[in-house]
Amino acid sequence: MSFFNSIRNAFLTGLAVIVPFGLALFFVYVISGWLYSLVSAVPSMALQHWFPAMHFPAGVVKLISFSIGISGTVIFVLVAGYVVRNILGNRLVSFIESIILSIPVIRTVYNASKQILNTLLGHSHQKGKGVVMFEYPKKDIYSIGFVMGRMKPGEAHNVLDETLVNIFVPTTPNPTSGFYLMVPESKVREIPLSVEQAFNVIISGGLSSSSKE
Repeated sequence: MSFFNSIRNAFLTGLAVIVPFGLALFFVYVISGWLYSLVSAVPSMALQHWFPAMHFPAGVVKLISFSIGISGTVIFVLVAGYVVRNILGNRLVSFIESIILSIPVIRTVYNASKQILNTLLGHSHQKGKGVVMFEYPKKDIYSIGFVMGRMKPGEAHNVLDETLVNIFVPTTPNPTSGFYLMVPESKVREIPLSVEQAFNVIISGGLSSSSKE
């Protein structure tokens, strides 16, 4: 092996190791920035209100606010999960849900976010909801997507004579963005992949296959 071939192979090997780590760190950075702004706002205001005379360094305030915020959020989610698991919790959730669904704009956001989470987390057990493939963006080129629902002829904005499948198509390598497409049911094929396996394929650009799982 020549010296230049050795350098090239070492460089390519380094890329193969560093790029996935870099993408993962970038994804964590974006999510953590959003999470920080979400959970630290209230603790930060509380610290300034309760301890106005104490001048904490800005970094300390951010660290304390984020720690309190993330801990409180995790505890709240765990408690909510345990409560919902019993009969009383189910009734309480159903009652709150009925109130939310009576508010025009809020119910749209609630239903959409609930359906997306149930599908992406694998909690949707309805037949025909899962991972599919279909021709997009043109004939003989296929894309992987997640079924979010269906619209029969005459329902909502479906003016066609065929049922339309509502599909979310994530982008590579960032699956948090994507496209909402309405595809005729006859053009959609279900594929035997779990949501997690499909995400692995999408994020890796096809390098990760379900056969390796």
